[in-house]
Amino acid sequence: PLYEKAVTGARQALPERHWRLGSILSDYGCCLSNQGHHEQAETALLEAHEILLGALGEDDTRTRSAIKSIVAAYERWDRPDAAAEWHAKLPAEQEELATDNP
Repeated sequence: PLYEKAVTGARQALPERHWRLGSILSDYGCCLSNQGHHEQAETALLEAHEILLGALGEDDTRTRSAIKSIVAAYERWDRPDAAAEWHAKLPAEQEELATDNP
């Protein structure tokens, strides 16, 4: 419920498509995914990614983090094809960092 209030408040207080709204939506989507609300999580996470990509670009760490959250949500939902599709959107150097630093 607190994340729902945060999303509502951000939509009212921030300019449309502001990166902070994307960040809040991403956190909300992760919370929903952890609770097993997969369809709602997908909606929030995809909107978050779209906002962050538009506001910050694909190289920003927050945009990459949103992709990782989408991958994790699809893995929890047992949708490996969707998870792999989004995982492929991560830059190659991001993958190298992940394997070099467990």
